[in-house]
Amino acid sequence: SLVVGVDGIVDARIECPAVELYGRVTGDVVALETLVLHATAELIGDVVTGHLVLADGARLHGRIRTWPAGRPYLRVLRGGAADA
Repeated sequence: SLVVGVDGIVDARIECPAVELYGRVTGDVVALETLVLHATAELIGDVVTGHLVLADGARLHGRIRTWPAGRPYLRVLRGGAADA
């Protein structure tokens, strides 16, 4: 899993089974198990995840696509746009 701390700033695409954000991410996120955005988190990018948790105060600027549990991962995001 990956955790971006409160003071963390990431400018990249993230692919990881489980992601927790407290800081800022600019880039698409693929978290096939769980993506958690805590109250201090800001995400600018598209999301593909099996389970999304948004805390009160978290900011998300992008598209969200849920990924069915057990479905094999095939190249989910291409060229910055959600595409299954």
